[in-house]
Amino acid sequence: MFLLGEDISDPGGGVYNVTKGLSVKYGEHRVRDTPISESAIIGAATGAALAGKRPVAEIMIMDFLGVCLDQLANHAAKLRYMTGDKHTSTRRAHVGGRRGPVRGPAL
Repeated sequence: MFLLGEDISDPGGGVYNVTKGLSVKYGEHRVRDTPISESAIIGAATGAALAGKRPVAEIMIMDFLGVCLDQLANHAAKLRYMTGDKHTSTRRAHVGGRRGPVRGPAL
């Protein structure tokens, strides 16, 4: 099993420090930083699953899921059924976290 995503290895630790310390504990070969390309992250995880690995792909925030929707809906989602339940992969995305538009002072 390995984790791949944007800014997830140390010292970054992911968007909410969810993966902080994992690259030190398990090594950088199991916690892989990727370029800023959500489609590439999901595509790499799908390919790794086909090769027999157990990838966990992390998308930084849920708003970026639309960018990789083709990989998710047309490739990764059908992988389990097209291979007779032999290959699967896991995807994670952060939801919430109290980020977003901040209400300004009243005028």
